[in-house]
Amino acid sequence: MRDYYTQVGSLKYNDIYQHTMVGTIRDITKFKQVEAEIINKNESLLKLNAEKDKLFTIIAHDLLGPLNSFLSITQRR
Repeated sequence: MRDYYTQVGSLKYNDIYQHTMVGTIRDITKFKQVEAEIINKNESLLKLNAEKDKLFTIIAHDLLGPLNSFLSITQRR
């Protein structure tokens, strides 16, 4: 199925509207395909970003325990 963009207007001459219609038709199928691809990529990137944030949160939590132990040992001296 193809997508089309249409634009139609009336023709006015000497303050009288003529019955002639002037218009353009543009095939925007490729534009719609690219738009859908961008939307899919964006959704994929949002999911990957959420997974990355979750991973960094886990890593930060796991490193916090040993780091606190190290800091408490070094601050006693």
